This record gives sequence, structure tokens and C-alpha cells, in this order.
Amino acid sequence: VASSLQPVARTVDRISNALMVAVPSLVAAVAILTWMMTGRALRPVSAITSRAQEITGSTLDQRVPEPRTDDEIGQLARTMNAMLGRLQGAAMRQRQFVSDASHELRSPVAAIRTDVEVALREGDRADWPTVGRAVLAEEERLERLLADLLVLAADDDRSAVARQMQSRTRGRRLARPH
Repeated sequence: VASSLQPVARTVDRISNALMVAVPSLVAAVAILTWMMTGRALRPVSAITSRAQEITGSTLDQRVPEPRTDDEIGQLARTMNAMLGRLQGAAMRQRQFVSDASHELRSPVAAIRTDVEVALREGDRADWPTVGRAVLAEEERLERLLADLLVLAADDDRSAVARQMQSRTRGRRLARPH
């Protein structure tokens, strides 16, 4: 009953000293390992982010790098690339539309200018009522073209609003508990 506790105290001291070194070392090792693993896991996100920041309206042909993994990051990269493809297609269609519209608008303007310039050269000999009718006909053509452009713009706006409404409705359906 009256045995010495000195061996037990020495053992407790040794364990305490070992734990004072081992626990901080273990925490540091886990922290370093976590930092390295997180950095490795987020490296594709960093590559996607830096490439996405470089892409502008004039460089829509570029794509973000796709990691070889089939996880959320890979899915994000594929989704972004698909979106960039759609944006590139829309930009090309818009440029073509603007080019076509410019050409269509130039024709009546050129006809009006030609009719007026010719009539001005002829001076008093010009048939001004005929010139006026020709100018009015071309002006009506311009009005039709502009009205068509406004209809196209309004249809595009309505389509965008409809897509937005569908997206919101779909989001609410997904958020509801079942």
C-alpha cells in the first residue's frame, strides 16, 4: 500500500513531454498535408478562373481547361465551355445580322441620295414630283426595315424574359421539399 509513486510520476512526465512535442508536430503535419491537398484539389479551379478572366468578347473562341476528372470541377469546366460555345455562336449571328441589316439599310439610302443628286443636277428640268414619289417609296422601305428590326428586338427580349421565367420556376420547383 505504501509503495512509491515516483515511477508512475516519471512515466507521466515522459508521456507529457512526448505529447508536448508529438501533438504540435502532428497538428503541423496535418495542416501542411491539408494545405497541399487543398491546393492540389483547387489547382483546376485556379486554372479555370485565370483562363475565364482572359476571355473577352473578341476571344470567345478560347475555352477553359477541362480537368480529366468527372467531378463537379470537371462538370463546371465543361458547362463553361458549352456556354462559351453558345456565346460565340450568338456573337457570330449578331455580327452577321448587323452586317445584313447595314447592307439592307444602305440600299434605300443610296437610292434616295442618287435620285436627289440627279434631280439637283438637272435643276429646273428635273421632274420633282417623280423624284418625291421615288424618295417616299424608298423612305417607306426604310420604315419597313426599321419596323422589322424593332420586331426582331422585341421578340428577342420576350424570349429572354420567357427563359428567365422558366429558369426561376424550375429553381423554385427544385428548392421545394418533397
